[in-house]
Amino acid sequence: MHHLLPMGFGPHFLRQLSADELDDPPIGRVRFAAHGRVRLLTRSGEHPALLEGPLRDPDDPVVVGDWVRFRPGDPPIVEARLERTGVLRRRDPDGGAQVVAANVDIALVCTALGRDLNPRRLERWIAVAEDAGADPVVVVTKVDGESDAAAAVALVRSVTQAEVVPVSAVTDRGREALLAALPAGRTAALLGSSGVGKSTLLNWLVGAEAQATGAIRADERGRHTTTARHLLALPNGAWVIDNPGTRQVGPLDAGAVDAAFPDLDALASACRFRDCGHVDEPGCAVLAAVASCGLDPARLASWRKLRREVAWEARREDPRARAAERDRWKRIHESARRARRESDRD
Repeated sequence: MHHLLPMGFGPHFLRQLSADELDDPPIGRVRFAAHGRVRLLTRSGEHPALLEGPLRDPDDPVVVGDWVRFRPGDPPIVEARLERTGVLRRRDPDGGAQVVAANVDIALVCTALGRDLNPRRLERWIAVAEDAGADPVVVVTKVDGESDAAAAVALVRSVTQAEVVPVSAVTDRGREALLAALPAGRTAALLGSSGVGKSTLLNWLVGAEAQATGAIRADERGRHTTTARHLLALPNGAWVIDNPGTRQVGPLDAGAVDAAFPDLDALASACRFRDCGHVDEPGCAVLAAVASCGLDPARLASWRKLRREVAWEARREDPRARAAERDRWKRIHESARRARRESDRD
Protein backbone atom coordinates (compact mmCIF):
# COMPACT_ATOMS: atom_id res chain seq x y z
CA MET A 1 0.00 0.00 0.00
CA HIS A 2 3.05 2.29 -0.02
CA HIS A 3 1.98 3.87 -3.31
CA LEU A 4 -1.58 4.58 -2.18
CA LEU A 5 -1.35 8.31 -1.54
CA PRO A 6 0.52 9.48 -4.66
CA MET A 7 -1.75 7.40 -6.90
CA GLY A 8 -4.97 8.03 -5.02
CA PHE A 9 -4.54 11.78 -5.05
CA GLY A 10 -5.59 13.36 -8.30
CA PRO A 11 -3.88 16.42 -9.83
CA HIS A 12 -6.16 18.64 -7.72
CA PHE A 13 -4.41 17.54 -4.52
CA LEU A 14 -0.93 17.07 -5.92
CA ARG A 15 -0.84 20.73 -6.95
CA GLN A 16 -1.71 21.87 -3.44
CA LEU A 17 0.19 19.53 -1.13
CA SER A 18 3.93 19.06 -0.84
CA ALA A 19 5.49 15.72 0.08
CA ASP A 20 5.95 16.92 3.69
CA GLU A 21 2.31 17.95 3.95
CA LEU A 22 1.25 14.44 2.98
CA ASP A 23 2.81 13.10 6.18
CA ASP A 24 2.55 15.91 8.76
CA PRO A 25 0.08 15.01 10.10
CA PRO A 26 -0.38 11.93 7.92
CA ILE A 27 -3.19 11.62 5.39
CA GLY A 28 -5.26 8.53 4.71
CA ARG A 29 -8.33 7.63 2.74
CA VAL A 30 -11.56 6.14 4.03
CA ARG A 31 -12.11 2.69 2.56
CA PHE A 32 -15.26 1.85 4.56
CA ALA A 33 -17.61 3.91 6.72
CA ALA A 34 -20.82 2.85 8.45
CA HIS A 35 -22.52 3.66 11.75
CA GLY A 36 -19.60 5.72 13.00
CA ARG A 37 -17.03 3.04 12.17
CA VAL A 38 -14.35 3.61 9.52
CA ARG A 39 -11.51 1.68 7.97
CA LEU A 40 -8.60 3.79 6.84
CA LEU A 41 -6.06 3.20 4.07
CA THR A 42 -2.64 4.59 4.98
CA ARG A 43 0.95 4.15 3.87
CA SER A 44 1.33 1.34 6.41
CA GLY A 45 -1.81 -0.51 5.32
CA GLU A 46 -5.47 -0.67 6.29
CA HIS A 47 -6.60 0.03 9.86
CA PRO A 48 -9.84 0.44 11.79
CA ALA A 49 -9.95 4.04 12.98
CA LEU A 50 -11.91 6.27 15.34
CA LEU A 51 -13.48 9.63 14.51
CA GLU A 52 -12.79 12.66 16.67
CA GLY A 53 -15.25 15.37 17.71
CA PRO A 54 -17.34 16.96 14.93
CA LEU A 55 -16.46 14.16 12.52
CA ARG A 56 -18.89 11.95 14.46
CA ASP A 57 -21.78 14.22 13.43
CA PRO A 58 -24.39 11.93 11.75
CA ASP A 59 -25.70 14.89 9.75
CA ASP A 60 -22.30 15.46 8.13
CA PRO A 61 -20.62 12.06 8.22
CA VAL A 62 -17.25 10.93 6.98
CA VAL A 63 -17.95 8.77 3.92
CA VAL A 64 -16.16 6.30 1.67
CA GLY A 65 -13.59 8.09 -0.51
CA ASP A 66 -12.95 10.93 1.94
CA TRP A 67 -9.35 12.05 2.41
CA VAL A 68 -8.61 12.69 6.08
CA ARG A 69 -5.79 13.70 8.39
CA PHE A 70 -5.25 11.31 11.27
CA ARG A 71 -3.24 10.97 14.45
CA PRO A 72 -1.23 7.73 14.43
CA GLY A 73 -2.05 5.27 17.16
CA ASP A 74 -3.73 1.97 17.86
CA PRO A 75 -6.27 2.70 16.55
CA PRO A 76 -5.55 5.86 14.48
CA ILE A 77 -7.72 8.87 15.32
CA VAL A 78 -9.23 10.79 12.38
CA GLU A 79 -8.88 14.48 13.22
CA ALA A 80 -9.95 16.37 10.07
CA ARG A 81 -11.50 15.85 6.66
CA LEU A 82 -9.92 17.40 3.59
CA GLU A 83 -11.87 19.38 1.02
CA ARG A 84 -14.06 17.16 -1.13
CA THR A 85 -14.49 17.04 -4.87
CA GLY A 86 -16.81 14.80 -6.89
CA VAL A 87 -19.43 14.35 -4.16
CA LEU A 88 -21.98 11.61 -4.84
CA ARG A 89 -25.31 12.34 -3.15
CA ARG A 90 -28.63 10.59 -2.80
CA ARG A 91 -32.02 11.86 -1.76
CA ASP A 92 -32.63 11.41 1.92
CA PRO A 93 -36.14 9.93 2.46
CA ASP A 94 -36.58 12.44 5.28
CA GLY A 95 -35.73 15.33 2.96
CA GLY A 96 -32.58 16.91 1.65
CA ALA A 97 -29.39 15.29 0.42
CA GLN A 98 -27.25 12.56 1.89
CA VAL A 99 -23.57 12.35 0.88
CA VAL A 100 -22.65 8.72 0.19
CA ALA A 101 -19.20 8.93 -1.45
CA ALA A 102 -16.56 11.58 -2.01
CA ASN A 103 -13.75 12.46 -4.40
CA VAL A 104 -15.32 10.60 -7.30
CA ASP A 105 -13.84 11.37 -10.73
CA ILE A 106 -15.76 8.91 -12.92
CA ALA A 107 -19.29 7.52 -12.65
CA LEU A 108 -19.67 4.02 -14.11
CA VAL A 109 -23.37 4.04 -14.99
CA CYS A 110 -24.18 0.34 -15.20
CA THR A 111 -27.16 -1.04 -17.08
CA ALA A 112 -27.86 -4.61 -18.15
CA LEU A 113 -28.94 -5.76 -21.56
CA GLY A 114 -32.68 -6.42 -21.42
CA ARG A 115 -35.36 -4.70 -19.38
CA ASP A 116 -32.95 -2.44 -17.50
CA LEU A 117 -31.57 -0.87 -20.70
CA ASN A 118 -34.12 1.91 -20.66
CA PRO A 119 -33.43 5.42 -22.06
CA ARG A 120 -35.41 7.15 -19.33
CA ARG A 121 -33.60 5.28 -16.57
CA LEU A 122 -30.27 6.06 -18.22
CA GLU A 123 -31.10 9.77 -18.33
CA ARG A 124 -31.80 9.69 -14.60
CA TRP A 125 -28.49 8.01 -13.78
CA ILE A 126 -26.55 10.35 -16.09
CA ALA A 127 -28.09 13.29 -14.22
CA VAL A 128 -26.98 11.72 -10.91
CA ALA A 129 -23.43 11.50 -12.31
CA GLU A 130 -23.57 15.13 -13.40
CA ASP A 131 -24.86 16.07 -9.94
CA ALA A 132 -21.68 14.55 -8.50
CA GLY A 133 -19.47 16.41 -10.97
CA ALA A 134 -18.18 13.06 -12.25
CA ASP A 135 -17.53 12.07 -15.86
CA PRO A 136 -20.12 9.44 -16.84
CA VAL A 137 -19.14 6.21 -18.59
CA VAL A 138 -22.05 3.93 -19.49
CA VAL A 139 -21.28 0.24 -18.96
CA VAL A 140 -23.74 -2.16 -20.62
CA THR A 141 -23.36 -5.53 -18.91
CA LYS A 142 -24.25 -9.07 -20.05
CA VAL A 143 -23.52 -8.32 -23.72
CA ASP A 144 -22.44 -11.55 -25.39
CA GLY A 145 -23.12 -10.96 -29.11
CA GLU A 146 -22.03 -8.37 -31.68
CA SER A 147 -25.60 -7.49 -32.68
CA ASP A 148 -26.52 -7.01 -29.02
CA ALA A 149 -23.54 -4.70 -28.54
CA ALA A 150 -24.35 -2.59 -31.60
CA ALA A 151 -28.00 -2.19 -30.57
CA ALA A 152 -27.06 -1.32 -26.99
CA VAL A 153 -24.53 1.32 -28.04
CA ALA A 154 -27.05 2.87 -30.46
CA LEU A 155 -29.69 3.09 -27.73
CA VAL A 156 -27.31 4.67 -25.24
CA ARG A 157 -26.09 7.13 -27.89
CA SER A 158 -29.70 8.30 -28.33
CA VAL A 159 -29.61 9.85 -24.85
CA THR A 160 -25.97 10.71 -24.11
CA GLN A 161 -22.61 11.33 -25.72
CA ALA A 162 -20.83 9.69 -22.78
CA GLU A 163 -18.42 6.87 -23.51
CA VAL A 164 -20.20 3.51 -23.86
CA VAL A 165 -18.48 0.20 -23.03
CA PRO A 166 -20.38 -3.08 -23.69
CA VAL A 167 -19.01 -5.84 -21.46
CA SER A 168 -19.52 -9.50 -20.68
CA ALA A 169 -17.92 -11.17 -17.68
CA VAL A 170 -18.82 -14.52 -19.28
CA THR A 171 -16.90 -13.99 -22.52
CA ASP A 172 -14.39 -11.49 -21.03
CA ARG A 173 -15.57 -8.87 -23.51
CA GLY A 174 -14.73 -5.21 -22.89
CA ARG A 175 -12.49 -5.58 -19.83
CA GLU A 176 -9.50 -3.86 -21.37
CA ALA A 177 -11.67 -1.08 -22.85
CA LEU A 178 -13.22 -0.45 -19.45
CA LEU A 179 -9.89 -0.41 -17.63
CA ALA A 180 -8.64 2.07 -20.25
CA ALA A 181 -11.49 4.40 -19.21
CA LEU A 182 -10.25 4.23 -15.59
CA PRO A 183 -6.79 5.85 -15.49
CA ALA A 184 -4.42 5.12 -12.63
CA GLY A 185 -5.03 7.36 -9.64
CA ARG A 186 -8.63 8.14 -10.57
CA THR A 187 -11.64 7.05 -8.53
CA ALA A 188 -14.79 5.64 -10.10
CA ALA A 189 -18.14 4.91 -8.47
CA LEU A 190 -20.49 2.19 -9.66
CA LEU A 191 -24.03 3.47 -10.24
CA GLY A 192 -27.08 1.55 -11.39
CA SER A 193 -30.13 -0.38 -10.32
CA SER A 194 -29.96 -3.54 -8.23
CA GLY A 195 -29.23 -6.65 -10.24
CA VAL A 196 -27.54 -5.10 -13.28
CA GLY A 197 -24.32 -6.93 -12.45
CA LYS A 198 -22.36 -4.29 -10.51
CA SER A 199 -20.91 -6.83 -8.06
CA THR A 200 -20.00 -9.22 -10.86
CA LEU A 201 -18.44 -6.35 -12.79
CA LEU A 202 -16.43 -5.28 -9.74
CA ASN A 203 -15.13 -8.81 -9.10
CA TRP A 204 -14.20 -9.06 -12.79
CA LEU A 205 -12.27 -5.79 -12.72
CA VAL A 206 -10.54 -6.44 -9.40
CA GLY A 207 -9.70 -10.01 -10.42
CA ALA A 208 -10.96 -11.45 -7.13
CA GLU A 209 -14.18 -12.14 -5.25
CA ALA A 210 -14.51 -8.61 -3.88
CA GLN A 211 -18.30 -8.76 -3.52
CA ALA A 212 -20.96 -11.44 -3.27
CA THR A 213 -23.16 -11.80 -6.32
CA GLY A 214 -26.77 -12.83 -6.73
CA ALA A 215 -28.67 -14.51 -9.52
CA ILE A 216 -31.22 -12.69 -11.65
CA ARG A 217 -34.83 -13.64 -10.88
CA ALA A 218 -37.14 -15.06 -13.51
CA ASP A 219 -38.71 -11.63 -14.11
CA GLU A 220 -35.23 -10.20 -14.94
CA ARG A 221 -35.23 -8.10 -11.77
CA GLY A 222 -31.95 -8.38 -9.93
CA ARG A 223 -31.45 -9.33 -6.32
CA HIS A 224 -29.81 -6.73 -4.12
CA THR A 225 -26.45 -8.12 -2.97
CA THR A 226 -24.31 -5.08 -2.07
CA THR A 227 -25.34 -3.55 1.25
CA ALA A 228 -22.42 -1.23 2.05
CA ARG A 229 -19.90 0.88 0.15
CA HIS A 230 -16.22 0.05 -0.09
CA LEU A 231 -13.22 1.60 -1.84
CA LEU A 232 -11.34 -1.04 -3.80
CA ALA A 233 -8.07 -0.92 -5.74
CA LEU A 234 -7.88 -2.10 -9.34
CA PRO A 235 -4.77 -3.76 -10.76
CA ASN A 236 -4.05 -0.73 -12.98
CA GLY A 237 -3.90 1.71 -10.04
CA ALA A 238 -7.42 3.09 -10.34
CA TRP A 239 -9.96 2.93 -7.49
CA VAL A 240 -13.61 1.90 -7.50
CA ILE A 241 -16.38 2.59 -4.98
CA ASP A 242 -19.21 0.09 -5.13
CA ASN A 243 -22.73 1.29 -4.39
CA PRO A 244 -25.87 -0.52 -3.29
CA GLY A 245 -28.81 -0.07 -5.62
CA THR A 246 -31.35 2.41 -4.26
CA ARG A 247 -34.86 3.57 -5.08
CA GLN A 248 -34.23 7.10 -3.79
CA VAL A 249 -32.20 8.10 -6.82
CA GLY A 250 -32.26 11.33 -8.73
CA PRO A 251 -30.31 14.57 -9.13
CA LEU A 252 -30.58 17.28 -6.51
CA ASP A 253 -29.42 20.19 -8.63
CA ALA A 254 -31.15 21.77 -11.65
CA GLY A 255 -27.80 22.41 -13.31
CA ALA A 256 -27.06 18.68 -13.20
CA VAL A 257 -30.33 17.94 -15.00
CA ASP A 258 -29.54 20.44 -17.74
CA ALA A 259 -26.02 19.02 -18.06
CA ALA A 260 -27.53 15.57 -18.63
CA PHE A 261 -29.74 17.03 -21.40
CA PRO A 262 -27.34 19.34 -23.27
CA ASP A 263 -29.46 19.24 -26.44
CA LEU A 264 -32.54 20.50 -24.59
CA ASP A 265 -30.54 23.05 -22.64
CA ALA A 266 -29.22 24.46 -25.93
CA LEU A 267 -32.71 24.58 -27.44
CA ALA A 268 -34.09 26.32 -24.34
CA SER A 269 -31.60 29.16 -24.78
CA ALA A 270 -33.34 30.01 -28.07
CA CYS A 271 -36.85 30.26 -26.58
CA ARG A 272 -38.69 33.55 -26.97
CA PHE A 273 -39.09 33.99 -23.21
CA ARG A 274 -36.15 33.62 -20.87
CA ASP A 275 -38.34 31.96 -18.21
CA CYS A 276 -40.11 29.68 -20.70
CA GLY A 277 -41.63 26.61 -19.06
CA HIS A 278 -41.63 24.64 -22.36
CA VAL A 279 -45.28 23.68 -21.86
CA ASP A 280 -47.46 25.77 -24.18
CA GLU A 281 -45.64 29.12 -24.50
CA PRO A 282 -45.43 30.77 -27.92
CA GLY A 283 -41.95 30.96 -29.39
CA CYS A 284 -40.74 27.90 -27.45
CA ALA A 285 -37.79 26.40 -29.33
CA VAL A 286 -38.09 23.13 -27.41
CA LEU A 287 -41.72 22.58 -28.44
CA ALA A 288 -40.82 23.57 -32.00
CA ALA A 289 -38.18 20.82 -32.04
CA VAL A 290 -40.79 18.28 -30.93
CA ALA A 291 -43.24 19.49 -33.61
CA SER A 292 -40.59 19.11 -36.33
CA CYS A 293 -39.81 15.55 -35.12
CA GLY A 294 -36.28 16.63 -34.22
CA LEU A 295 -36.82 15.84 -30.55
CA ASP A 296 -38.32 12.74 -28.96
CA PRO A 297 -41.34 13.82 -26.84
CA ALA A 298 -40.42 11.14 -24.30
CA ARG A 299 -37.03 12.78 -23.79
CA LEU A 300 -38.71 16.14 -23.20
CA ALA A 301 -41.08 14.50 -20.70
CA SER A 302 -38.11 12.95 -18.89
CA TRP A 303 -36.35 16.32 -18.70
CA ARG A 304 -39.46 17.99 -17.32
CA LYS A 305 -39.96 15.23 -14.76
CA LEU A 306 -36.41 15.47 -13.40
CA ARG A 307 -36.62 19.26 -13.26
CA ARG A 308 -39.90 19.00 -11.32
CA GLU A 309 -38.31 16.58 -8.87
CA VAL A 310 -35.37 18.92 -8.26
CA ALA A 311 -37.71 21.90 -7.80
CA TRP A 312 -39.89 19.89 -5.40
CA GLU A 313 -36.88 18.91 -3.29
CA ALA A 314 -35.76 22.54 -3.14
CA ARG A 315 -39.22 23.72 -2.10
CA ARG A 316 -39.46 21.02 0.55
CA GLU A 317 -36.21 22.21 2.13
CA ASP A 318 -36.50 25.99 1.72
CA PRO A 319 -39.63 28.13 2.16
CA ARG A 320 -37.97 30.85 0.09
CA ALA A 321 -37.56 28.36 -2.75
CA ARG A 322 -41.27 27.53 -2.53
CA ALA A 323 -42.12 31.22 -2.86
CA ALA A 324 -39.65 31.66 -5.73
CA GLU A 325 -41.16 28.72 -7.58
CA ARG A 326 -44.66 30.16 -7.20
CA ASP A 327 -43.42 33.50 -8.54
CA ARG A 328 -41.65 31.80 -11.45
CA TRP A 329 -44.80 30.03 -12.61
CA LYS A 330 -46.82 33.20 -12.12
CA ARG A 331 -44.43 35.01 -14.47
CA ILE A 332 -44.59 32.14 -16.96
CA HIS A 333 -48.39 32.24 -17.11
CA GLU A 334 -48.44 36.04 -17.30
CA SER A 335 -45.94 35.97 -20.19
CA ALA A 336 -48.01 33.37 -22.02
CA ARG A 337 -51.21 35.38 -21.58
CA ARG A 338 -49.47 38.55 -22.73
CA ALA A 339 -48.13 36.80 -25.81
CA ARG A 340 -51.58 35.46 -26.69
CA ARG A 341 -53.09 38.92 -26.35
CA GLU A 342 -50.42 40.36 -28.64
CA SER A 343 -51.05 37.59 -31.14
CA ASP A 344 -54.80 38.27 -31.09
CA ARG A 345 -54.20 41.98 -31.78
CA ASP A 346 -51.99 41.13 -34.75
